[in-house]
Amino acid sequence: MTTAAGSSSGQPLPGANPSAGVFGPGTLDELPQIIGKLGLSRVLLVAGKHSFHASGAARIVPALQSTGQVEVWTDFSPNTDVDDLVRGVRVAATFGPDVIVAVGGGSAMDMAKLMAAFLVTDPVDVPTAVRENRVGQREPALILVPTTSGSGSEATHFAVAYIGDDKYSVAHPSLLPDFVVLDDELTLSASSYQKATSVIDAVAQAVESFWATGATTDSREFAREALGFLVPSAAAFVSGDNAAAADAARGSHLAGR
Repeated sequence: MTTAAGSSSGQPLPGANPSAGVFGPGTLDELPQIIGKLGLSRVLLVAGKHSFHASGAARIVPALQSTGQVEVWTDFSPNTDVDDLVRGVRVAATFGPDVIVAVGGGSAMDMAKLMAAFLVTDPVDVPTAVRENRVGQREPALILVPTTSGSGSEATHFAVAYIGDDKYSVAHPSLLPDFVVLDDELTLSASSYQKATSVIDAVAQAVESFWATGATTDSREFAREALGFLVPSAAAFVSGDNAAAADAARGSHLAGR
């Protein structure tokens, strides 16, 4: 993983001891190179129906297709419904990816994380596995590319799934990605309302981590760093200042960390 990151023209991910990934405007275009250097060729791309095109991320598909087999799956609801997850696991099992790439907001990233984690599970058993938080070691690699600055899902080891009206949080190290592409340009197309709700979500996560029962010295430091980026940039980011998008992306990622 570090080889791919080291060959990138982008920056390392923000934060002390950053996980494997790359940060900066336009770094999405490095995705084919990153996947190639990892020796992967069968790409299942899980993307938000609207954000994939609106953010400009769809431009990457031809370049990915030039390096291997690509399947794009967008047929899921904004909230990660377990029925959609079961269908997604079936799609993945049929295609047989060696890497699952999520491009989108928190729902797309959660869906990809859960699909990767439950790919080895019989689809009919997925709802029970979600209820019981029963996750094994995943087989395909996992790369996450957020198009919003809010959930920080690309930095967490958990994902949310709904069974009816009941919300379940699935947590396991298998849900952590192998690589993150943090391209702040992908967040620019969101509406002011979407930017506002996203950045408030990130601020809330950072604040909550200070009084969380399981808080550590490291988690509080990540939260402090996150707020240092988010608070000064939030208003400008929501108002459409593209220069503030980088700090919003940094802060969201650190809040997730």
